[in-house]
Amino acid sequence: MTTEEFFGFLRLPFGKDLAPSSLYLTPHHRQTLARLERLIAHGGHAALTGEVGVGKSTLLRALIDRLPPSRTCCLYVGHNYPSRGIMRHIAENLGLAPYWLRADLLPQVQHAIAEQFDKAGRRTVLIVDESHLAHVAVLEDLRLLTNFQVDSKPILSLLLVGQPPLRQRLRLKAAEALKQRLETELTLEPLTRQEVTAYLQHHLAQAGHQGPLFSGAAEEMLFDQSQGIPRKLNQLALQALEVAAERDEKIVDERLIELALTLN
Repeated sequence: MTTEEFFGFLRLPFGKDLAPSSLYLTPHHRQTLARLERLIAHGGHAALTGEVGVGKSTLLRALIDRLPPSRTCCLYVGHNYPSRGIMRHIAENLGLAPYWLRADLLPQVQHAIAEQFDKAGRRTVLIVDESHLAHVAVLEDLRLLTNFQVDSKPILSLLLVGQPPLRQRLRLKAAEALKQRLETELTLEPLTRQEVTAYLQHHLAQAGHQGPLFSGAAEEMLFDQSQGIPRKLNQLALQALEVAAERDEKIVDERLIELALTLN
C-alpha cells in the first residue's frame, strides 16, 4: 500500500506542485510580497536574500502569479552567463534575435523594453536568480539596464535573488553603483515554531487530509531538525509519513521522526 493510500491522501503532501494560489504564506511572506508588488508598481529595484531552501522560489512563484500580465512582463534568468550571455538571454526572452556585439545588445534590449511600455503599457520585471554567483561584469550590465527610463518614467524593475553572500557581493567596490540603485534589500526568514505547525496542517489539508497527523513532540523535532527551512521540513515530514505507512502507524510521533532521520 502506498503512503497516499494508507493515509487517504488525494496527492502526496509536501511536494512542489502546488498552484501559486495554494501556497502557504506566513505573515512575513505576505509582507515581503506586498513590498515587492509596491516596488514593481513604480519601477523600483531590490535584492531578496535567504538561506538555501527557505522558500525564495516559492515566494517568486506567488509574486509572478500576482502581477497582472496586462501591465507587467516577467523575465526570469539565471546567473551563469558571461556579460554578453545574460544580455543575449534577456533579448531572447523578449522575443528578439540578439545582436552579436555586446555594445549593440544593451541598446537592443532597452529598445524592446521601451517598446513594450510604449505600445502596451507593460513594465518589465527582470528576476535574476542565484545572483550571489553572478560575475561583476553581469552586475554592471544590469546596472546599466536600471538606468534606462522613458520620459523620466521607470519601465524596468530589477529583482536580484540569492543566498546571503549576495549582500556581501553588493558591497564590493565593483558593485557599488548597482547597490545604490536598489531601493531595498529584503531577507526571507525561516519558519517559526508556530508557523511549522500551520505549515504542516496546510500541506496536509491540500493533500486532502483532515485532522492531526504529527504529534506535538514530532512537530518539535521537525522544527529542531529543519530549523524552519521549508525544503528540509518537506523532506523529513514526507520521509516520516512513509515510515509511518510502512509500520501501519496513523500518527507520526518523535520515534518515527528519529527513524526517518536515519534514512536521510
